[in-house]
Amino acid sequence: MRTQFSKLSVVAGIILAAIVLAMVCPQPVEAQAQVIRGKYDTSYEDTFRFGQAACITEDVHVSGTFRWHTNTVIDAKGGQHVKLQYVVDLTAVGLWTGDRYSTQGPSVFVEYDFKDTSPREIFYHDLLQLVGPGRDGNVMIRTLFHIVVNANGVQTLDLEKVEILCH
Repeated sequence: MRTQFSKLSVVAGIILAAIVLAMVCPQPVEAQAQVIRGKYDTSYEDTFRFGQAACITEDVHVSGTFRWHTNTVIDAKGGQHVKLQYVVDLTAVGLWTGDRYSTQGPSVFVEYDFKDTSPREIFYHDLLQLVGPGRDGNVMIRTLFHIVVNANGVQTLDLEKVEILCH
């Protein structure tokens, strides 16, 4: 039996991996900026269950790959500016009808840090859309969080929202 992970746990794991990667990257000499770019793929598999939203009319199995593009800039003062984006290459199939669903969805993750401090700003926005045949089965899962910490280390913004929207 295959273990199923929720979309939110997969996203949290990917973000944690991105933060760890950004921190273990070699640090440049203080007087210059450094740009590090990368591409990598991560596997994704989940089943959206009937009843999670009114527009999910059957269990839909989604699997495939997130194709990530990363850009990390380490500025002259040692601050890090991390940006990750992905596009999806997913297959979605209705488990009751066998219907094929179209999938699409961009995602962006941005983090700004100053040298020797905790993250100052973290932003993540993800859209994953499933489009089924006919009028039923059109759903968008939108995940958003935004955290801002001021120079005194006080968190001034903490926004976390996950929505399942029907079209």
